Amino acid sequence: MKETVATTQTAGAEVSTSKMAVETIKTQLIGKEEVFKILAIGKAMQTPILLIGSPGVSKTACVLDYAKANYGGDYSKMMQEAFILETDEGTKSSEVKGTLDIEQLVMDNKYAINAPITSAKYVVINEVDKASSGLRNALMGIMNEHILFSGKEKVPCEWNTFVATCNEIPKEEIKSPFWDRFLIKHTVERVTAAQMLKYFKNGDKDFHLEIKQNCPTEDQVKAVNVPHEKLEIFMGSVRNRITDRTLTFVPKLTRVISLIYGIGIDSALVKAAVMLTGDTSLGKELDKKLAPAEKRAVLDKIDLLSGIQDEGQLQSATTEIENLVNKYEKAGKLTEQDIAEITKVIEDVMRTHPIVNFQGID
Repeated sequence: MKETVATTQTAGAEVSTSKMAVETIKTQLIGKEEVFKILAIGKAMQTPILLIGSPGVSKTACVLDYAKANYGGDYSKMMQEAFILETDEGTKSSEVKGTLDIEQLVMDNKYAINAPITSAKYVVINEVDKASSGLRNALMGIMNEHILFSGKEKVPCEWNTFVATCNEIPKEEIKSPFWDRFLIKHTVERVTAAQMLKYFKNGDKDFHLEIKQNCPTEDQVKAVNVPHEKLEIFMGSVRNRITDRTLTFVPKLTRVISLIYGIGIDSALVKAAVMLTGDTSLGKELDKKLAPAEKRAVLDKIDLLSGIQDEGQLQSATTEIENLVNKYEKAGKLTEQDIAEITKVIEDVMRTHPIVNFQGID
């Protein structure tokens, strides 16, 4: 790992500057940068992550490539500290709980459990939606308390990354305690046609990519300030959409997101809301509520663009927005990050607008 100077901002003010480790993820996968960031969040938060997606979208491969980065790309060494379980309806809970160590019982008259999952640094449970209730129950303590409960035995678990995969969460189980243990449930999408063509053009099976990713320490995470008033706004928008248990993670999750993505607290809160609920429209509404009055005024005008059907009126409206942005920027009411975010919002609106191909604000 290398180090870099990392900063995060709140309303344009620098709140944390420190040397942050950067890991290099070497992969033959394309279009999975977001998945790697989600895995980094899980590691920094020390909470389980659920990757959802159809077969063949490289869910497990993402985890293995991410894990290899911590071993200098040494696959064999990584696998020595990984626990990977392929589950189905017939998988027994003993695969997780382990078995009685007969040798210690006979030689030392000591009752001990031999459970490889407890010493693994990386735990991957594939097709967890197909696992029996017994196996899932065996995972609960490992996921929650980092402890394997086996009868009277309580065996500490060493994992720093816990990932489960599934094709989908069964609808009848969506609110069950087991699935709520996954702080983030991320859908891994298929690569786009353009990404696949890029993959073909750049060597197909010989394709390789190096991704640099921030790795904040616990002290760096703690140093980031999340203003209480911002959390109040978040609560007002998101509280009824997630459980109390999930809410307890929000301040730290916001800090972690801000450092891993290199974004301000407002944007981190918005991203946290979308990650926890899966609702992008909720994120847009929260973004407006968190934004200062000037930024909110610009975003309100952008909302009107999609309803304009006359090309002349649309050009006039975009010019008005551009002038407003320039005015607020000169007055110091908008940061560079604000302008970048506003530009992206406009580009997203115009990308699907039926009457014009917009190029963005300069």
